[in-house]
Amino acid sequence: MIRGKYLRERKGIRFKRRLKLIMAIFVLLLVHRIVFNSFSLYESNATTTANIEVAYFLLDDTYEEKTIMLEDMKPGDTKEVDIAISNYFLDEEGNEVITETDMQYTFKLRTTTNLPLEYSIFLNQSSDSGTNIVQMDTIQDDHDTYFYQLLEDTREFSYEDGQTNTYTLKITLPEQYNNVEYQNVIECIEVVVDGQQKTV
Repeated sequence: MIRGKYLRERKGIRFKRRLKLIMAIFVLLLVHRIVFNSFSLYESNATTTANIEVAYFLLDDTYEEKTIMLEDMKPGDTKEVDIAISNYFLDEEGNEVITETDMQYTFKLRTTTNLPLEYSIFLNQSSDSGTNIVQMDTIQDDHDTYFYQLLEDTREFSYEDGQTNTYTLKITLPEQYNNVEYQNVIECIEVVVDGQQKTV
């Protein structure tokens, strides 16, 4: 009789433990659902496929690089490089794609001061008979490095027709600098074109 009572009590305790465990799991699931549903009220995610028309004033969507091999220059040598800036490009079918707005650009040329080079710049002219437009200034950057700013030139293009400005940079290493101290010295020439659309 005592044994039967003991077994009934044990079954009751097990049942209560299982009931508590089920209740605890139910409460955890309920809390989880409430917490994550309330967080989702403060989050949003959207994807759009709308086509927005933008007036591109970029000159071209390709990247071109020209390298001036200054290490091959010997005293008395002259090198030339042409830098063209356009407000149009030719598409795959050969049609001109022109900017949709008037644009303005600023063309900057600067170089380090490592070699005693002489610079000339000609705009839309031959280097033999053109006018040199170099505006040599010494500038200093945020790291206290000195540069020669050769040119800062601002021009405008109309959207009505395709236009190109060609800058010819002429670099000369004078013959009097035939000295071993200039051997293996690196010179850096930086070209910056900053284009902006004109809305007025």
